[in-house]
Amino acid sequence: MKRKYLSRTSFIFLFIFLFTLLTPSLAIDDNKVKYDINFEEPTILNEIMKLQKNALEAYEKFWQSLEKDKLGLPIYPVDYAGEYIQGDTLIILVKEGSLKNDQINYKKLFDSSQNVTFKEVKYSLKDLEEYESYVEKLSKKYTVVSYGIDRKNNVFLINLLSSDYEIINSGYNETLSSIATNNLPIVIGKQDDIQAGIDLYGGDKISSVSLGIGGTYGSKNAILTCGHTLPEGTKIYRGTVEIGKVVKQRFAKSTSLTSIETLGDFGIVEITNSSYSPTNKVRDATSTVAITGYYSSLPVGTAVYKYGSTTGYSYGTVTAVNLTILTSDGYSSYNVRGITSCSMRNSSGTTPGDGGDSGGPFYINDGAYKISGTYSSHGSYSGVYRTLYFSPIYYAIDAGFTPKTN
Repeated sequence: MKRKYLSRTSFIFLFIFLFTLLTPSLAIDDNKVKYDINFEEPTILNEIMKLQKNALEAYEKFWQSLEKDKLGLPIYPVDYAGEYIQGDTLIILVKEGSLKNDQINYKKLFDSSQNVTFKEVKYSLKDLEEYESYVEKLSKKYTVVSYGIDRKNNVFLINLLSSDYEIINSGYNETLSSIATNNLPIVIGKQDDIQAGIDLYGGDKISSVSLGIGGTYGSKNAILTCGHTLPEGTKIYRGTVEIGKVVKQRFAKSTSLTSIETLGDFGIVEITNSSYSPTNKVRDATSTVAITGYYSSLPVGTAVYKYGSTTGYSYGTVTAVNLTILTSDGYSSYNVRGITSCSMRNSSGTTPGDGGDSGGPFYINDGAYKISGTYSSHGSYSGVYRTLYFSPIYYAIDAGFTPKTN
């Protein structure tokens, strides 16, 4: 594959981008927010990640300040409609009329941070959550592969299995309009099956999966990986050497969508072999990098890296957050909630994620490397891009895991 080099124009663009910081505003200025890049090269991606630092830190501070419910999930303001990153700016969405009424409160929430701006939309998150009833309606006849709120476009998204979607769209049994989604903020799309990846640095192979990050659990040395196929008590190997056992698993063991056991996909492994020490290092394109922090949640548009023991290094952007996905561990299918999706590729144009990558780290570089989650599963292709899913690290942290950051 012929390598692409940055032109003189590209360098000028990056220079301007690096030194342009947006001022706070209570209404989005489209003339200012104009750097929404469809990047292809890791060199450019790395610069974009650093530009997102202020926006990500502002969102993390906001996210941590929110009150959490009994499951540990954030309780958003009633008029809050979501968020996404465009260029170097965090765009906060609120329901129409809210800025005028609550602009002082929103200023306090974000501490007048640079690189934060606001946009009014028709529906709040609370409004859109009401349309989850259509998932149950469709599930009676068809396979719903994933669903959740598309925050950037302010709609409720339901993805059907591609074959079911084609049946509906052809009008053989019924049409989309007969499902009563007309004039509603519901978008029905299609998607292939989501497959869970089955098969002491983050990304290294352990048993049939990948290592995410080292840390502690209950004051004991531990590592983080995926939860599917790894029930509590499972022995974990590095090559042929036993290094530990799974002491906490989370992967939809309950069928109830109100159960905490449906949130995320992770496994915490206690290290029982004293010859092995967890580290804060994860693999990247050439060697390893040190993780010095974490982000609980990433907005749509955030640039990310991933490393897995099967396919190695890939890169891309967050496309959706807090999804519920129908996935399989090879034996049964489960609905897993709270999952983040990304559009990913690698430099060679081969698959950017596959079986055996599960548990591997998703991380960013905003001037320092910070982890945000672990590989859960993979879905459809679009050219050289493939949809990959990760479990936000927050769920494991809430369950007692502490990632190493030094």
